[in-house]
Amino acid sequence: MKARTMVTARELARLPDDGFRYELIRGELVRMAPASPQHGEICANVVRELSSHVRERKLGKVYDGQTGFLLSRNPDTVRCPDAAVVLKARAGAEQPGEPFFQGAPDLAVEVVSPGDSFQDVVDKVEMWLASGVRSVWVIDPRRRRVSIYTGPAQVQHFELTDVIPGDPVLPDLALPVSRLFPE
Repeated sequence: MKARTMVTARELARLPDDGFRYELIRGELVRMAPASPQHGEICANVVRELSSHVRERKLGKVYDGQTGFLLSRNPDTVRCPDAAVVLKARAGAEQPGEPFFQGAPDLAVEVVSPGDSFQDVVDKVEMWLASGVRSVWVIDPRRRRVSIYTGPAQVQHFELTDVIPGDPVLPDLALPVSRLFPE
């Protein structure tokens, strides 16, 4: 059996651009497949809706799926949610010159890809919550549903005709689920 080579966050940041995105999970490099057009459109819709809400209220910053969050060290873990919110109190934690945000966002959004297994999604949610994320949104394009996790066993499901009536991170949010999905 071949020994695995552990990769650090610094090494991840220095990888040459080969057209793929990578995450680092407990020191192991994971290549991410390119997103489908539907996935990309949902992500764009989420970023647009969250950005509008956060910017109007001067609550913090919204990041897209290109942003890496350094969740742990030794071994390093860098994850890239499809969208993220960092509230104003922590938005200043960005370190100039650092390739990744140091720490977890307050809210992480994951859009389920066709190749994601149920266990993949559960693992992502658990990792985000364990790293300090207060709210994880899982958007399921196939079911056209949003599930919001605020703890390992605390989840609310919102269907296409529902309105997300706030969130622990964005309590005054009122977002129709239908605005997140392609028409």
